Amino acid sequence: MNRISISELIVALEDGAPLRDALANALGDDRLAVFYWLDERQGTSRGGWVDPHGHAAAEPSASDGRSVKLVENDGARIAAIDYDAALDSEPEVLDAVTAAVGLALRNDRLQAKLRAEVAFWDTVTNTVPSLLVTVDIDGAIRNLNAAAIDVAGYAEKDEVVGRDYWDVFIDPTERAEVVERFATLAPEFPAGEYENVFVNARGERRVVFWRTAPVHDENGDVIAIVSGGADITMRRERELELERERDVQTTVFESMPSIMVALGRDGTIRDRDVDDPSVGANHAFRRVVHWPDEQLVGRSFLDLVVEEEDGRAARAIQTAAAGARSEEVESELRSADGSTRVFVWSAIPIADVTGRMDRLVLVCGADITERKRLEVENERERAFLNAIANNAPSLLCLIDADGVMTDRGANIAFERTLEYDSEEIGSQVFWETFVDPSEADDVREAVLGVAAGEAPAERDNTWLTKTGRRLSMAWTCTRLPRIDERTLFLVTALDITQRKRADDDLRASRARLVRAEETARRALERNLHDGAQQRLVALSGALRLVESRLDADPETAHQLLTGAQTELAQALEDLRELARGIHPAVLTDRGLRAALETLAARASFPVELDAPSERLSADVEAAAYYVVAESLTNIAKYARATSAQVSVGRLDGSLVVTVTDDGVGGADPNKGSGLRGLADRVAVLEGTLGVDSSPGGGTTIRAEFPLPE
Repeated sequence: MNRISISELIVALEDGAPLRDALANALGDDRLAVFYWLDERQGTSRGGWVDPHGHAAAEPSASDGRSVKLVENDGARIAAIDYDAALDSEPEVLDAVTAAVGLALRNDRLQAKLRAEVAFWDTVTNTVPSLLVTVDIDGAIRNLNAAAIDVAGYAEKDEVVGRDYWDVFIDPTERAEVVERFATLAPEFPAGEYENVFVNARGERRVVFWRTAPVHDENGDVIAIVSGGADITMRRERELELERERDVQTTVFESMPSIMVALGRDGTIRDRDVDDPSVGANHAFRRVVHWPDEQLVGRSFLDLVVEEEDGRAARAIQTAAAGARSEEVESELRSADGSTRVFVWSAIPIADVTGRMDRLVLVCGADITERKRLEVENERERAFLNAIANNAPSLLCLIDADGVMTDRGANIAFERTLEYDSEEIGSQVFWETFVDPSEADDVREAVLGVAAGEAPAERDNTWLTKTGRRLSMAWTCTRLPRIDERTLFLVTALDITQRKRADDDLRASRARLVRAEETARRALERNLHDGAQQRLVALSGALRLVESRLDADPETAHQLLTGAQTELAQALEDLRELARGIHPAVLTDRGLRAALETLAARASFPVELDAPSERLSADVEAAAYYVVAESLTNIAKYARATSAQVSVGRLDGSLVVTVTDDGVGGADPNKGSGLRGLADRVAVLEGTLGVDSSPGGGTTIRAEFPLPE
């Protein structure tokens, strides 16, 4: 097969010759084949090689006298040419031909990509859960997918096809309005979106968000309208455009979301052709800049770029003008209204198919304004969340499934409580470093359980600080949503050491109260048995003896009766003494001040008393009385004091009782049961008891009880 020249190859491509045939003629190889590489990021169902028709193909490889040349763009493979191995001796021919058809290869690859997408989306249309409905220009339903049939409340497509769209998917109260609006949209039927509510054939209330788009034939006339309930609309439009055999290159160029604009080598914006003065840029670019075509053609692209100190944009264009692809540049482009948007773009050398010069520069870029805004917002949000985490009183740390702490994955409360610097925490195994060794296995099993799917639960374990202090921690482990390749867990802990200590003290206080109650009960039993009970038993015997001698020996009976009276008086005194120890009658009858005056009068040393006459609640009066009684008893036993002062008064909603002596001091509330018993009695009323007793400086006991409002 005879070869054609590079210029003939370019002319053939310009005349619309198929790329494969043009390449075969240029290389003289009837068996030449072209394959294209498509990856997932380009919207195909899966990455891999396809033929020009978009059908999946095996990876091209050299065999049986055939060789393969990979064609790359910016370091990424885009195509492969299967050619006669005899051409390997002419590498310069291969390189020249490949370079000449570079743009055509990329365009043909786009066609193959779209054909692959057509096949892919045909399958997707019948499987997606979104609604897809096609109606004709009269509003009759032509076709719909399974999801749309189900939402309409029917079982079979035949029950819906042919019916008016509004009779199936629009509420009766809105049908007239929809029909009228449908008529006003004809014949262009521009794309739109709306939300409506209707009751389907099964009586179910449905709310659907619709997007609509017109379907054109090869003449540009609208022949149908596609309504979709998901983002499939735009893809569907591209498929229909492909099926109607539109100009693929123009369609792709105009519909690409990236900006594309052709420049001369001097950086001025080009027109489309000699006979087409419109700007040589796609819709995305024109939408960004808003300049009229006549103000763009011939204008320097750099005029649209917000000033840059380092000249990156100018260097990128110069690089492409010299024949090489530039590095990516991030720039702000200024529109006609003065607003700016951020783009990342690069400049690529391309052939000038108009024949006016040998090379153009194509600027291709993506609008990253929203991405930059989101990055700033995310950074602020991360800073905000970090500030919250670092100022939270709870201990927070991040670990992976193996318990390994992430770098800087603990908050300030964690570091300070456990006495570690931030750089010492990363890479530590949580249960090996921070948990008591005797409980490490339990903590490890708890974390592994959460990793296996168990629900988070609060647990109590002993943690260790860097200096070995033991802390009681209430903690939970929660699996976090995956944000990268790692699976992370948040450990949240609260130091409950003081709370547990307080709980232990409370339990001990309750136990002491129980023991004190039992001791008091036994003492009362013993005193009754040894005192008043014995006297009453003796009195009973004496009275029976009086009864037996009353007639025979009245004088003796009278003497016995006199002795019985004495015994009865003593028994009554014993009972009164017991009653005073349990709860003095004067406290009940006359109140706290009178009861304290009685205590002061019975003391063996002078007592100065300052107490209000007002009555308080019985519980508070009793507690205050016993604080003073126990304090005066202790002073008499141990203090060797010459005097004491008792003060009772209100202060900020509480009753404050103070007992002070001038004795030897040295009282220890942790020794003996008297002061501990007072502390327990005060704690029952949610009060506090304090003891100040330095050796040689006397003792002050201060109790404070909250008073009910």
